[in-house]
Amino acid sequence: MLAGARRIPLLIALLFAADCALALIPVIDFAAGHPWPRLSNLFNLDQEQTIPTWYSSMQWFCAGAMFASFASHAWHRRMRGALCITALALACLVFSVDEIAEIHERLGFATDAFMSSGTREGTALWSTGLWPFLIGIPVIAAIAIVVRGTRHVFLARAPRALVLLIVGFIVMFTGAVVVELVANLVSADKHSAAFLAQVVVEETLEMFGVTLIAWSGFSLLEAYGLDISVHPAAAASGPVQSVGS
Repeated sequence: MLAGARRIPLLIALLFAADCALALIPVIDFAAGHPWPRLSNLFNLDQEQTIPTWYSSMQWFCAGAMFASFASHAWHRRMRGALCITALALACLVFSVDEIAEIHERLGFATDAFMSSGTREGTALWSTGLWPFLIGIPVIAAIAIVVRGTRHVFLARAPRALVLLIVGFIVMFTGAVVVELVANLVSADKHSAAFLAQVVVEETLEMFGVTLIAWSGFSLLEAYGLDISVHPAAAASGPVQSVGS
């Protein structure tokens, strides 16, 4: 029974498979010499409005929908931590919108005004500018506060889901902030293998991180015997009620 509970859900397994596929396609395309330029552009990990971008937005939306579903249940039951679960769901939805609307990229270019020359060009941060420090670090701090506020909800019945959530955000932010900073040390030649390697590592970590976060939301609903509509799941309601009694 315990082994079955720890089995990766089909939805999460499919997300992991998609993560790997979207990371491998650009590598294979590069190794083949970009035989189909349109395909190259469609799966380019360094551009916006591509299949990886839309996929990442969908990932965040799925995670947000699951946490929002649980938030509805938490408010109805007046659970401690309901506000933070709601904030977590909203954060996921904001990240989903950001993938398409390029909000942090736009804000990042706006922060170039704080650089000594008013531009990132020719500086040590020529690729990222100041956004990892002025935007990335505050966002990480805010997410840490929100996750900490949800601990009562998770520890009550889903401690493993809390681990998945924390690890997911660590992996995601490692790619989104730390590895992106490494881009400042990589050649600006976007056709080089070094540039591709940096982008692939960055985007893969981001996708894996979001999949772990979605898994956390899935596990949280499952632990409380809920489905995405916040109705007691028939298969889970019995065991959950017996544990709580």
